[in-house]
Amino acid sequence: MEESTTLNFTALEDQDQKDIRIFGCIGFAMEMMNLKPSFARKLNQGLSPIHIAVKRGHKEMVLRFLEIDKDLARVKGKKGKIPLQFLSKAGNPDGLVDRFLEVCPESIRNVTTTNRTALHIAAERNRLDVS
Repeated sequence: MEESTTLNFTALEDQDQKDIRIFGCIGFAMEMMNLKPSFARKLNQGLSPIHIAVKRGHKEMVLRFLEIDKDLARVKGKKGKIPLQFLSKAGNPDGLVDRFLEVCPESIRNVTTTNRTALHIAAERNRLDVS
């Protein structure tokens, strides 16, 4: 059974209010990772905090997660997807793909449960900004 953590909820910060509260949430999330590093890998509905931050467009939080622990780039969520594969599906508006590949170049080889890499997903979605 998956267990929600405070770090998961911090990454879920409401999109409409992110400009107002995101910096406080980032500080809180970083402190939680410092006190309890295992929280960064816990899944909530198949997603880790970095998956959620990527999905919600919290670029600064994603960058801080990677700064503290580059191995978070390879945490597998539902269907075996890593955060880079979420970006490949959604596109690369914030240039995060470059950062993921910089901190963890081998993540490009990770495959989902359906045997798809980030490049497969980008090509299927015609996301030329990713590939």
